[in-house]
Amino acid sequence: MRIRSPLALAITVAALHAAGPAHAARFFWEGRLDDAGRPASGRYDLRLTAFGSEAHGASLAPPVTLEGIEVRDGRFQAEVDLPLVASDRVWFEVAVRGSGEAKFASIPGRSPAIAKTLIGQCWRTTGDAGSDPAINFIGTTDARPFVIRTAGSRNLMVWSSEETFEGLPITANVLGGSRANLILSGVRGATIAGGGVPSGDSDPDFAAERPNLVSDHYGFVGGGYANVAGNGNSLLADAAFATVGGGAGNRAAGPGSSVHGGLDNRAEGPGSHVGGGTGNAASGEGGTIAGGALNVASGPGSAVAGGAQGTASGWLSVVAGGWANCAGGEGSWAGGTRAKVRPGSASGAAGQGCAGVPVVGVDGDRGTFVWADSQDDDFLSSGENQFLIRAAGGVGIGTGQPSAQLHVVGPGTKPGLRVQVGGTTRLLADTNGGVSIGSNIAPPPEGLRVNGVIRVQTLGAAGSQALCRNGSAEIASCSSSARYKDAIADLDLGLDAVLALRPVGYRWKDGGAADLGFVAEEVAALDERLVTRNAAGEVEGVRYERLAAVLANAVQDLVVRHQAERETVQAQLDALRAEIAAMRAQRASWPATTSAD
Repeated sequence: MRIRSPLALAITVAALHAAGPAHAARFFWEGRLDDAGRPASGRYDLRLTAFGSEAHGASLAPPVTLEGIEVRDGRFQAEVDLPLVASDRVWFEVAVRGSGEAKFASIPGRSPAIAKTLIGQCWRTTGDAGSDPAINFIGTTDARPFVIRTAGSRNLMVWSSEETFEGLPITANVLGGSRANLILSGVRGATIAGGGVPSGDSDPDFAAERPNLVSDHYGFVGGGYANVAGNGNSLLADAAFATVGGGAGNRAAGPGSSVHGGLDNRAEGPGSHVGGGTGNAASGEGGTIAGGALNVASGPGSAVAGGAQGTASGWLSVVAGGWANCAGGEGSWAGGTRAKVRPGSASGAAGQGCAGVPVVGVDGDRGTFVWADSQDDDFLSSGENQFLIRAAGGVGIGTGQPSAQLHVVGPGTKPGLRVQVGGTTRLLADTNGGVSIGSNIAPPPEGLRVNGVIRVQTLGAAGSQALCRNGSAEIASCSSSARYKDAIADLDLGLDAVLALRPVGYRWKDGGAADLGFVAEEVAALDERLVTRNAAGEVEGVRYERLAAVLANAVQDLVVRHQAERETVQAQLDALRAEIAAMRAQRASWPATTSAD
């Protein structure tokens, strides 16, 4: 039986316990003592006086003084024999003084003793109530470990670190699971929550059995077996804070590294992580592998999302998944099947994904993106900052059913395709079917605009002249109807212009192919309307389609000239015939003549 009574000095709480009924001779006293508003520490004398009522009457027995009671952080407990008291209810008055002082300080009021089950000497197998965790606990008060065994085998051991702060150990090690599990000597703050088995054929259902091990400060192994948190050398701090959640044969060997689970995975770089899978290795600082098999994240900050035999060896590189991919360049990306971004000399370990891939420069093909379809051969990058796609079924943008190698469908009113070079748009394909290329790009009509000039255009509604004109007031090849024309006049380029044209044969400087035609500069000397010029004003080409009008005009000119010449000849012939007729008539009028015998 226990009797509890509050005690106060300044602000003080204590408890008094009795073994047996309230009138028993032996009492167990425990409580809290504050001195000047703060938890007391040191030795104090306590004086107890028992009364039969809360406020009146004489004491039931002479006062008893408990001398030299040790108080730590305000907590104390003591055992005391009191004379028998003839009362079922007992109230106590309490006084306290510092050990060795002359006067006691009385605590105002009396507190009733309350019968309680005895706590602090042993724990009941059915549980205890009313315990104070500050002074009632299962454990040790010296530096020796606390051990729990079942079937005679150690299942849990807890021990404090040798390092202390303010007189107490700063942390503790918790070693659970198999009796073969081990936290290396000198390691602090480590935990093995469970799992582990002795080495050898100890488990009837699994192979490669070994215990779990923590070799560095603050390491953690959650379960499984053959798992290691730490790098196993003698330094104890160079791979601190490593974590293995479970699985088998996993190792977190870098500082702050972690392996969540799976089989035979390695997180070796500082802050690296492997989520699961089999045979994966995150050796780069901050490298991450989510899962899969036989993947390697060897570049700092690299990541492999999954798949098999992928390697992210470039700094901040990514393998999205798939099979046998290599993201070897700094900031590169690879996905699909056998997509390869070439690594550099500063890239991490090649793994299976980058094995045999050519090494270029220091950082490899930086910033390159490679995605490859399921074809069973390597799809290799050839430079930095490339975006490479291999898709035998075609690439669809805005469509899920590509009908070409590249099929682009523009949504709504946005252009279907825009290509910029050096920040300037050079190609624009609109949703109305128009295409504009070259310089002076503008939203194209329903046709083709080259360097700002409409070259081909489809007709709109009849009479809609704006659809058939460009900015230079040139008529596009869409129509020759008079509805779109004004200032119509006869062409003044006739036979003389055609005769001035110099047909030539030549070879192109680019490729050396033989060709024939005209020299654009010579044609421009005849008429500017027969040539084209570039943005710099230089003559570029001959508008051969316009030569048809010149040739027609030349034929007409030739016909006119031929008709005039014919008429002249005819007039001359008629005059000659008239002259001959006159001569004949004159001859007929001459007198007849005879010859002499």
